[in-house]
Amino acid sequence: GTKSWCVCSGSCVPKFTDVVFCQGKLYMLSCSELTTDLFSLELSSSSSSDDDSGGLIVVSRIDRREIEWPEVTDGYHQNWSMVEWRGKLLIVATYTSDVDAEAWQRIVEVRVFEASLSTDPVRFTEIKSLDGDCVFISPCNSRAFRPCQCDGVEDDRIYFIDGYLPPDKNARPFDKFVYNMKDGTMAPFGTDIPEDKLQAPDGMLMHPTWLFPPE
Repeated sequence: GTKSWCVCSGSCVPKFTDVVFCQGKLYMLSCSELTTDLFSLELSSSSSSDDDSGGLIVVSRIDRREIEWPEVTDGYHQNWSMVEWRGKLLIVATYTSDVDAEAWQRIVEVRVFEASLSTDPVRFTEIKSLDGDCVFISPCNSRAFRPCQCDGVEDDRIYFIDGYLPPDKNARPFDKFVYNMKDGTMAPFGTDIPEDKLQAPDGMLMHPTWLFPPE
């Protein structure tokens, strides 16, 4: 609702991975070759006579904490997404192999962790159930729902839509699949998404994202 924004750039965030709003703070995940950090940004209002909304939202404090990732099998590529679930911060991790197969079949494992936001470094507890909820994961918009709020979805499922399509051979494979937390199985979506629907006007491929109805 504000008329102006201020963009600050610097070297403190080497590689932005994901961002989510949880427990009144904005959390940003940053991954580099050396460290993986979780930034928590406290937001506050600053009154301004030039702002029709009655005040600007500003960052009043930034905390940076390292992350202790659970051990994984060597040789797997890891990808992490954050989502707010019942007031908790979840990390949804996918582990990909180099097997020559369909993109979603390269995903060898999916694990879900609850982040302990009161510890430094941040620690994780793996969870095996969403208590009947479902989660939608995409690069820029992830969210948890009760299944009754969405038609055609099932409980304790994670729906993924992420990555790039060929011809960019250096990009991460395009993933479009659903993960069943009850039995650990994965399956592709029934919905087909043509490649031309993911192209920008300049012909470059874009990240797909979920669009959620208003609450």
